[in-house]
Amino acid sequence: AGLLTILAGFSCSKSIPPVPAVTLDGLDADVRTAIGNARNEALAQPKSAEASGGLGMVLEAHTLYQPAVPAYRRAARLNPGDFAWHYYLALCLEKTGQLDQALDSITAALRIRPDYAPAILKKAELLLKLGRFSESAADLRLILEQDPNSPQGLYFLGRVKFAGHDFPAADELYRRATQAYPQYG
Repeated sequence: AGLLTILAGFSCSKSIPPVPAVTLDGLDADVRTAIGNARNEALAQPKSAEASGGLGMVLEAHTLYQPAVPAYRRAARLNPGDFAWHYYLALCLEKTGQLDQALDSITAALRIRPDYAPAILKKAELLLKLGRFSESAADLRLILEQDPNSPQGLYFLGRVKFAGHDFPAADELYRRATQAYPQYG
């Protein structure tokens, strides 16, 4: 059992990415300070998912999605049961064009909180972007079962229908989305 514990600890620590280095050139002084402080905290607390995730949040808040990805990935690996790190990682992966990885991350988040509507919508949107229309439609139907007037659910299902060349159904769904929330879009 002792050797197994040592091997498990070795393999887990190897899979945890390092605290990301961040280029601060060209950033405002306040932003450089905020990122520097968050990174120093993550370095000072190498086993803290919250510190690594906090760095990711600071980076994401300043639209630095690329370096936020390894910060969130680190947080998710340090605390794989925390929904937030998987969810935020998925959002940043999507922003950096890594759609397959974003889908994997949002799927991990939904294993933790399967009824969280924004995550279901994000998964459906990712599936749509990946051309997996029937899977996207299935997730959107779950949303619309919970809230038949969900403007996002109606809109994205409209996009699925449009992609499948079902233009009358798409038009009807877009119309219902704008009726449900006239300011949507």
